[in-house]
Amino acid sequence: MRKSIVVTLLLLMAATLFVGAVYAFNAEGYPIVDEPITLEIMGRRSPVQPHRGDMGFFKVMEEKTNIKF
Repeated sequence: MRKSIVVTLLLLMAATLFVGAVYAFNAEGYPIVDEPITLEIMGRRSPVQPHRGDMGFFKVMEEKTNIKF
């Protein structure tokens, strides 16, 4: 019973996020969104790995997509 309630709530939250994101989305080309947005990400990082803000991949993706990580 409890598991089904949790699954239902998760699906409802996911649907809400999807509907809100559809309207500010560019269907073709870059940038992906009209107004800049910021996404917080989490992941494992090695002590020798630079900060994500200094990595070339994230810099290029921020410029192209208008999404800051």
